[in-house]
Amino acid sequence: MSNESEARLYKLLENIFEDDVVDVGERSSLLEFQASGELDIGGTQRVFARFVDAKWGAAMADGTFTHHESLVMRRILEELELPETAIPLQLRMALRNS
Repeated sequence: MSNESEARLYKLLENIFEDDVVDVGERSSLLEFQASGELDIGGTQRVFARFVDAKWGAAMADGTFTHHESLVMRRILEELELPETAIPLQLRMALRNS
């Protein structure tokens, strides 16, 4: 578990979600990284949670949570399979209301 591995995973997530679409190759890249054992589950979950926090912050930067942003956040959460407890409370509430 190194900071380099966490940085690599974070960069991979940025690349995967930069166009708000996850294709088969991108999904495979994420699964391959996870299977590599480069990070344990805890490290992977920390990076996932940090990524979700950053995306949520970006979505709320203008104070408005649009329908498109809701769809993007749902896609991210679906792909990363984060446990509900790792999802920011405000995001969970916003998704329930959208």
